[in-house]
Amino acid sequence: MHIFQFRKVGSKWQFMCQHGPEECYGNIIHACALDSSPVEVALDFIACCEGQKFVTSDKTFQKCSKKAGLKFEDLKKCKETKGDDLLAAYGKRSKPVGYPWVPFITINDKYDENVSMNAMYDLKSVLCEHLKDDPPKACSKKTIDAVDEISVCRA
Repeated sequence: MHIFQFRKVGSKWQFMCQHGPEECYGNIIHACALDSSPVEVALDFIACCEGQKFVTSDKTFQKCSKKAGLKFEDLKKCKETKGDDLLAAYGKRSKPVGYPWVPFITINDKYDENVSMNAMYDLKSVLCEHLKDDPPKACSKKTIDAVDEISVCRA
């Protein structure tokens, strides 16, 4: 769910995100969470971040990493050591799709217009439906009732 342009200049990646450098920073932190933890934990972290007023602030990342059981210091270290390479890998993976708008949502690397449109308004329900055979704890009835709304990634 990250849309950005990227290129390598010498040995360093350069990114240009739709909503500026803060979004690129957030995308890298999210990529580090996905790389360093089980997907359920990373998604809990990302969902928490997206539900905050300042989705890419260190204060948000500290609060949500604690809530998800991650260490913010580890995410920052990842950002400094391999975060750019992780984000570039996501960019390379998404580039062949040729996203015509944002957000452009695919599930299991497949695009379905109805699923994409529904996901823009209720991402959690769409994901839980697709994961119903082995649902993460975030899809439990108790968890869903406790959350009024989850924002879709602003990327």
